[in-house]
Amino acid sequence: AANDAANEILVRNPYLVHIRDLLLEATESLQLPPNPLDHLVDLCGGPSKVAEMTGRERRLVRCLETGNVEAKLRRSQLDTTQKLLNMAERESFQSGEKLIAIISEAASTGVSLQADKRARNQRRRCHITLELPWSADKAIQQFGRSHRSNQSSAPLYQILVTPCGGERRFASAAAKRLQSLGALLKGDRRALGAGVDLRAFDIDTKEGAAALNRLYDDAREKNPGPMPNVRVPGGDFKRFAAFARRCLVSVGMGQANRAKGNAWELPKKFEGKVPLFLNRLMGLSVDQQKLLFAYFTETHEAEVAEAKARGTFDEGVVSLSAESVAMSEGYPRVVHTDESSGATTELCRITIDRGVTFARVLDKLADFKRTCAETGHDFANENGIWVSTKITAKERDDSNGGAETSRPWILCATEIWRTHALGRRMFRIRRPYNSDSPSLAREHLMKNYRKLTPEELEAGGFGELTWKFWYDRGMEPCIHGDRCGRRAHGGVCKVGRRVSAEHLLTGAVLPLWQTVAAIRDSARRDAGRSVRGNNANGAMASPTNNAAAAQHLHNDRDRRRKGVLRVVRTKLDDGALVLGLHLGKEDVEALERRLADAVETVRERRASQMEEDERLNSPMRRESGDENDAGGLSEVDVELREPELSVCLNGDPVTGDAV
Repeated sequence: AANDAANEILVRNPYLVHIRDLLLEATESLQLPPNPLDHLVDLCGGPSKVAEMTGRERRLVRCLETGNVEAKLRRSQLDTTQKLLNMAERESFQSGEKLIAIISEAASTGVSLQADKRARNQRRRCHITLELPWSADKAIQQFGRSHRSNQSSAPLYQILVTPCGGERRFASAAAKRLQSLGALLKGDRRALGAGVDLRAFDIDTKEGAAALNRLYDDAREKNPGPMPNVRVPGGDFKRFAAFARRCLVSVGMGQANRAKGNAWELPKKFEGKVPLFLNRLMGLSVDQQKLLFAYFTETHEAEVAEAKARGTFDEGVVSLSAESVAMSEGYPRVVHTDESSGATTELCRITIDRGVTFARVLDKLADFKRTCAETGHDFANENGIWVSTKITAKERDDSNGGAETSRPWILCATEIWRTHALGRRMFRIRRPYNSDSPSLAREHLMKNYRKLTPEELEAGGFGELTWKFWYDRGMEPCIHGDRCGRRAHGGVCKVGRRVSAEHLLTGAVLPLWQTVAAIRDSARRDAGRSVRGNNANGAMASPTNNAAAAQHLHNDRDRRRKGVLRVVRTKLDDGALVLGLHLGKEDVEALERRLADAVETVRERRASQMEEDERLNSPMRRESGDENDAGGLSEVDVELREPELSVCLNGDPVTGDAV
């Protein structure tokens, strides 16, 4: 066998050799996907334009002549060591030599890239997060690289998130942590840009847990259909419920119980656990994730809407802004002093004027035009003063039992540039009685309003007279006048009222927090009992009481909405900042009554204690034979003496023995 193996003659098959050569040639011509980091650097202008701060030593560079990819040292173009390479790249970015910086998790610690006032490059930073890290703490650490002290301007943050439900899990965790940092969210609104709020990413809330449990109930078909304004994928609720059950079972969330007719059973550990649900969601296909997560998102929005209607939704710190915000005369005033610490709680009454005069709105319009020219935006023809054409104030008010006036509605419209990216042009609206009214779409503006001509905007013209009429009208309780249907039935109407007063509890709020919460809970329970009582009596069903019933429901909604404690901040006209707990007028009255009762109770308790001390001290003075002298002390001094001191001087009150 050994001789046969030695005498074997190897024959090369030309056909197989040709196939091998073709395969090698095809392999060499393959264009593999580029390295994401290197590809991003190339798209941004190459290493000479981009400061790369990562933990790698080499990068892949493609030769333009041969097309081959070679690994080159990153420090080959910089005269520095590998250890100091990232610091050198940072200096090139801060000095303005390179205007783009790419950082990775390995270099996200100890690197300051903010618009430092000491650096040459003080351009405003735009921080784009391409991939959220697994840990929210690491995400916060990365965001802190561009938002630090001694900066000339706050950065803009852009967080890129795919529509997959699994990735939304990490956005939710990062958003929750970001909201706890006031400087990154509401403490400094410039840090995120106008109109940006990361609360939309935060779904790990009590409303999110309620939405998740609702999704589970819908999958079990416990409900006849979805919540209001929730779209069912495919339009068939039962079919979607079966699809949801199959998806959840495939990722280990529940199983079919054959003993109960294959009913889907879900362990309690999954109920209300939004992070666990999103983690399991990553095990589904992308299309399945989109369908299931879209239904969950809309259900969450419906839960939030219901919570706002009930008055139980926590909006966090709310900023109060208007054309004029001033402290009312006689405020702030101290309403409580903590006995242990001496800290005081103050009540502030803030007077707010939301109205804007005609001269002021013309100045704002001129400022907006100059801003357009400075930033390179076109000043659209739709920017300007408009009056209503389709419906007049008289027609609308008469239909609602309002005031009789034939004056048209008037407003100032300025374009919101950032809405262009959304494919719909929106305009910021300023009215005479509200400088920050809800925005309107261009289609609605063109259909229901007409733009005033320059002649109509002249001094003393139609535009100024109409604007002044509604501006003065804003001083009344509401723009509906004496024929307001809501106020006629004992309700409160603030539509069009430009001047209002708000109460804030500032200073040492914690000692009174439970008291204020109890007042709110009591008001909410009273509203609930009122609704149930009216439903039981059938008052809501009477067709003759429709207006009164509607107003009663509105008032009950207002009372229930006061059940949530809101922290409000505002900036006064003199520049002072005020931060406190928002109170309604009824809350202030109830709080003052409770504090007065508490003071009276303390006074009665002290008087009772003093009487008891006097009664115990009387036998001692009689035994000493100096009943009227009381040890040389006056009657007032005896009453104010500490009980322990009295006992030490006069002896035991029972036995009479000296202590």
